[in-house]
Amino acid sequence: MSDSTKAVPGLLFVYGECGEHVTEKDFNDWYDGEHVPARAVVPGFQTLIRYKQVDGRKPSWLAMYDLSSPDVLQTPAYTGLFAAASDNERTIIANLAMLNRRVYSHISSYPADDADVRPGKYLFIVMIQPAPESEEEFNNWYEEEHVPLLSKSPGWVRSRRYKLIDAVEVAGRADAEEALAPLTYLALHEIESEETRETPEWKHATSTPWRNKVVNELVVGRDARLFELYKVFERLN
Repeated sequence: MSDSTKAVPGLLFVYGECGEHVTEKDFNDWYDGEHVPARAVVPGFQTLIRYKQVDGRKPSWLAMYDLSSPDVLQTPAYTGLFAAASDNERTIIANLAMLNRRVYSHISSYPADDADVRPGKYLFIVMIQPAPESEEEFNNWYEEEHVPLLSKSPGWVRSRRYKLIDAVEVAGRADAEEALAPLTYLALHEIESEETRETPEWKHATSTPWRNKVVNELVVGRDARLFELYKVFERLN
């Protein structure tokens, strides 16, 4: 397949919150023992990873799946999972406080050849909504200055960027407005230590004149979260 026709990779991003009616043990037993393994055999699912919040905010849980293409989610192998769901899965999902599913298309990765990069211990998530007329400058800043500067920080592993395709509330109601109305651009910054964001290099990357202009003048919505790696699953397809 030529570069001009090569499929753009995708990302399935799922926030979860147990709530009052599902214990954390039951939630994790279901996710780890049933839900993720069913997806591990679907062609096109490339990674299957779960995270838990360390910033004290809700939602508390995050599952992420790298996809060969967002179109993987339209294949019979994936859509058939819903009809084949067990009674346990249906009960768990129906009783969750929140299950928020988002689909993204890949924009860029830094380093570009990151297929063999081991996931960082922590995942710093930044969601941003630039004003429509400012998207070009916003993207130029992120690609030309922001990520290259972040990459100089001790403990930085990699950064990846995505653009939202679709979002749906599968179960419950979100506790935060941003979970119901996700922002268009998603950046995933993997780091080895919580202290990485306190280094001079990181602080410089987040305080340049261009960064301040973008964030203070061109962005109309922004949210940041910090999660810790919980479990990496083996791909079975």
